[in-house]
Amino acid sequence: MHKKKLLALLVPSLLALSACGGGGGGSGSPSASGMVTGVAAIGVPLANDAFVVYGQNATICAQGTTDSGGSFSFNSLPCGGDYAVVSVQNGKGSLVSLSETTYVSGTSLAQFVAVTPWTDAVMRQVLSQGGVSMTTASADAIAKELLANTVTFVPAIQQAGNNLAAQLPTLFPNPNGFSWSGFDPFHTPFSANHTGFDAILDQSAVSFTTGVGPSIMNTATHQAATLAGSGSVQVQTPSPTGVPYSNQDYYDINYLQPLGSTPATIHATDTQNGGQSYPAIGGTETTLNPDNLAQVYQWSSPAIMVKSAGSNPGNPYMPGALMFCQSVSGQGIGSNSQKSVDVLVTRNALPVTSPIQMANMVFSSYYEDCSEGDTIPPTTGDLLAFDGNGNLTAFVNNGTTQVSLTWAQVTQALTGTPVAVAGGYLSFNAYRYTSAYGVPRFIIVEHGGPNTGTLTRGFVGAWLG
Repeated sequence: MHKKKLLALLVPSLLALSACGGGGGGSGSPSASGMVTGVAAIGVPLANDAFVVYGQNATICAQGTTDSGGSFSFNSLPCGGDYAVVSVQNGKGSLVSLSETTYVSGTSLAQFVAVTPWTDAVMRQVLSQGGVSMTTASADAIAKELLANTVTFVPAIQQAGNNLAAQLPTLFPNPNGFSWSGFDPFHTPFSANHTGFDAILDQSAVSFTTGVGPSIMNTATHQAATLAGSGSVQVQTPSPTGVPYSNQDYYDINYLQPLGSTPATIHATDTQNGGQSYPAIGGTETTLNPDNLAQVYQWSSPAIMVKSAGSNPGNPYMPGALMFCQSVSGQGIGSNSQKSVDVLVTRNALPVTSPIQMANMVFSSYYEDCSEGDTIPPTTGDLLAFDGNGNLTAFVNNGTTQVSLTWAQVTQALTGTPVAVAGGYLSFNAYRYTSAYGVPRFIIVEHGGPNTGTLTRGFVGAWLG
């Protein structure tokens, strides 16, 4: 007896929870070999990582190692049953997905299976609806739970995917030429190449909230879709990335301070502007739009955060992170030599001192000199990504130059010891904070200069994730 194929059952299945993929890859055709191909990725490929396939009775029926592009393949014939759980190690744990092994007239359907944080989050959420949290469960525990009751869980995955699929055109209305029509997060082929669907995953982030369930966020718009325990979906209205502004303190990374030195503290206070109370930060500077580091506003002393905190009297939030610019002759960009001189991050943020805390994360927006891409007009294409072991690969100069740092080098840069790079030295200050609607956000402040002591020339930029 044959169950419905997962390919048909999950068509718009799990669509909503962050990572990396792309459009492209192989397509399936009937094959007596039962070969299944796939790609495991999150922002970057899960390269040279172990994969395990669990078949009937949750026994291991295949295993191996992904290649440099995160690709893998296995023969599903030994797995038995109709479904298999595919797990790929990602440094901190495992990402899981669901594969089909259904036999049709003595053959099995050769297919593609995606392993991403999107597939992982939906599977964990559906399995958690039985009353036992699977948010941090091992792949082995997930396989045992799911494969023991596919009749219940597979339709539930389908329903969760359908609910989320309906929200994707709203959540990502400009999908870089990629079409949502017929999209299946488990089986639509992709390549981890930062184009097409992969570019969409690059600008998404997954978070788990106790009692709410996983959410996928569009990091460019701050919108999020939540898969609730009931399977319903909510697309939240964009909200400031911020924190309550009353008596707010900030870490301040200045472009001329010695690399790796402890950031100063800047205090935000309330001030009056036209009878309205606004938070303010002392200084005669230009402030970047603190919600998304995307626009520049001119203010006299002190700098008043009207855009973020005061333009709507009902909005009580200061930015979680912001950038200040001044005119610095011969060093900035544009006609006024606009240069970023300070990056501020709320002191409510948690400092990140290990790259493992950012394993498999992608930072797809870079701001310097108060403009994305450090250009006027702003440009995109810069990308900073960590693999599962905390090694870093960055594509800078609008994506034209590749820079790589090992886990040890990133750890060094995060903990106060500058790292030598072409043309000088770099240090990082990384932080994790919570947005106004409870979504975790990360920022990496990149601080560089020609030497490690007191600087006469230097720069500060911000990677947003």
